[in-house]
Amino acid sequence: MKLLLCVVGSVLLAGCGIPESSAIAQAKAPAEGAEVTNVVAAVAADTNSVVTTVPAVPPPAPELPPNLPEAAREIVKLSHGQIGDSVVTNFIANLKEPFHLDAEQIVYLRDLGLSPVVIEALLSKEQELASKAPRKPDPASGVAVAPPPPAASQSTAAPTLYPGGKPPLDPPQVGPAVQEPAPAQSSEPPSTGPTQVNYNFFYDSLAPYGNWFNIPTYGYVWQPSCAVITPGWRPYWNCGSWAWCDAGWYWNSSYSWGWAPFHYGNWVSAPGCGWCWVPGRTWGPSWVTFRYGGGYCGWAPLPPGCGVSAGVGLTWAGSGVSFGFGFGYSASDYCWTPTSYFTASNCSAYGVYGSGVNQIYNGSSVINNYVVGNNNTIINNGIDPGHIAPHSRSEIRKV
Repeated sequence: MKLLLCVVGSVLLAGCGIPESSAIAQAKAPAEGAEVTNVVAAVAADTNSVVTTVPAVPPPAPELPPNLPEAAREIVKLSHGQIGDSVVTNFIANLKEPFHLDAEQIVYLRDLGLSPVVIEALLSKEQELASKAPRKPDPASGVAVAPPPPAASQSTAAPTLYPGGKPPLDPPQVGPAVQEPAPAQSSEPPSTGPTQVNYNFFYDSLAPYGNWFNIPTYGYVWQPSCAVITPGWRPYWNCGSWAWCDAGWYWNSSYSWGWAPFHYGNWVSAPGCGWCWVPGRTWGPSWVTFRYGGGYCGWAPLPPGCGVSAGVGLTWAGSGVSFGFGFGYSASDYCWTPTSYFTASNCSAYGVYGSGVNQIYNGSSVINNYVVGNNNTIINNGIDPGHIAPHSRSEIRKV
């Protein structure tokens, strides 16, 4: 049975009368039948299909590339089991068979959420085992040479099995985030609008880095492995930084998969599972709500159902929301950094945690500053960069 959000028709969003005390539950899901401009809700077409709902335990590791060494595959399984870095590093210390990781495989392990401690231990063990490998004599010179690194595993991976089967090829017809009248016919080349993609475009691209499953109301969602492996992982927080660009505040993720979930769709923290990404069709520099004040910056992912409309700005469940609407979020729902470190590389290293965020929250104000720019580009102006530069002691240059 689907989880339904009850929104009384006569009660509108902030600026129209909705109290934020009731917005907490509404931030979990859009209203039944409401227009969801930045969300693609996809469910299995066959009602007899077995649909996997939110797992009560950590989901299995994603299907791994067939050329990933067996040692690395075992480490991924252990890390995905949330048993802790100390156990994983002890397992690495006992490895006996030589293996080799290339640069792409090392990046892939980072993208899955393996900690630097585990990756460094794995690389150190690789070097140790390589140095102990017997050296074979060169027939021409009689000089012993080290054998080449072992070939990558050629085991054939099983085909990808998606819970409930792969979603239907035809995605739901969801309106674009920006609805404009059709342009008049012209001999000039068409202007480039916001990038529109469908559900299937993301499906296979993200499968190596996480798991897809079904959540009532949202349909298929994607959870990155790093959300399972990395303690305290949050979207728009780990492995990334803020950059000011023509489209406003852009989240510059260092994850190989970051091009999609931080610029399309929205994130939701699902009970019993954790952070999951709900696919969307319209590109944006970031989909977050900001807070600013008292020398601190905060931001939180916008809930599913948000979009941007020309002449209105930020919308939620089909209605415009005010500049200062907080979606019912509390202090713990935000990521916080001192303003001086807002644009720092890997800003989570300077994060503020614990009970102290309550005072910061009370001394800050919400900023929802979305507009539609040239060529229907979504712009998240967010915090005025003029407020950031004096604290960071450097010019905020547009990239």
